[in-house]
Amino acid sequence: MTKHGLDFTASTTSVTASVAIAAGLATLAVLNLFDQPMLTWILQPILLIAGGFVTASQVFVVRYVEAALRKSGTADIDAKSLIGAAKAAFPGWFHPLVLARFLLTTAGSLVILLLLAVS
Repeated sequence: MTKHGLDFTASTTSVTASVAIAAGLATLAVLNLFDQPMLTWILQPILLIAGGFVTASQVFVVRYVEAALRKSGTADIDAKSLIGAAKAAFPGWFHPLVLARFLLTTAGSLVILLLLAVS
């Protein structure tokens, strides 16, 4: 599958980016505690949009895989079954983790911005 541009593993880059985002959010939280919200006003909307793109890519993953397979000339592979098999191979905690990330990134960003706006 990798020769067709499909890789279901977490790369070092994606893990590093996740840790960097978490560290950045922790830093923003500390700055907000000390009444320094300027960086939050700048970075939280960016995070909100980025979270939306990541979530959309996961919601529409079958479409993306179908498009990748079509481009590579292997459109006869059932993308829905392929994604189903890949999801079944992930550990049980993975789906709740994805859901939590979505809630914290999108809904959490909206709550933070609302709290900053009214304070």
